[in-house]
Amino acid sequence: MASEGTGRRLSPKELYRRAFLNQYNLIFLGGSGLWSMTTQSWIPLLVGVGAEILWMVLGADTDKFHGWAHRQATAEAAASSKAALDEAVEKLQGKTKDRFRALRAEAEEIEKLVREGSSTNASVAGDQAGKLDQLLRTFVRLAETRARLSAFLDQTSEKELLKEIERDTQRLEAAEETALRTSLERSLDLANKRLAQFRSLRSSHEAIDIQLANIEKSVRYLKSCILTPGTDDFSQELDDLIEGAHAAELAQAETNEMLNDLRRVRAASAERSSVSR
Repeated sequence: MASEGTGRRLSPKELYRRAFLNQYNLIFLGGSGLWSMTTQSWIPLLVGVGAEILWMVLGADTDKFHGWAHRQATAEAAASSKAALDEAVEKLQGKTKDRFRALRAEAEEIEKLVREGSSTNASVAGDQAGKLDQLLRTFVRLAETRARLSAFLDQTSEKELLKEIERDTQRLEAAEETALRTSLERSLDLANKRLAQFRSLRSSHEAIDIQLANIEKSVRYLKSCILTPGTDDFSQELDDLIEGAHAAELAQAETNEMLNDLRRVRAASAERSSVSR
């Protein structure tokens, strides 16, 4: 699979760092130092230092070196990104992990078709193949959020929340003392907020389910476009699908923040309970 690279421009500091740490440069410096020690002469070392200055000032500023440095940075970013993706995939549960593996297999087959040039659209698809990784990574990130939502929803019962609201409502209607009514009103307000929160998170869970399925369909759609002669609109379709997946991921940022807040509240509550025992 092609991986996400880096389209960023390398800073001068980064270019000089890569120039100095270039393996051939280090070998040359080490050789100059060793030769100077062996011959007990400063000349090899001075020659090495002079050559190093020329390399750092002139060599590191050439277009050829810039191209090499950018390719190295891209390869390193791709390797790091792939390692992070593989680690995230291993944390996925059961069927979700199987779904991702099937999705990645489809994407790899598409890239194989592109490399082999086995269809009239392969050259066009080649420009879009890198975007498959964006869909795969979005799939994993959405799946991670979905897993967190599932854990929360499994621990919460809408039926129990509704019973709590009904019970507090009945008690509030029967209560006469001001202090009791105030407490019940607060309890009822909190129960309603929890119910609204539960339903919001459940809707997010359902939305993610739909988006995961959409990503799977989009990859299959791209494959069918590559295999179908005369199809020339899939590039725009893929761009639209990526934009939709990205929008769905952004929409889940609020959900993740809500889940983080819930985790902090529960942790604090558990700590207070432990202290009070």
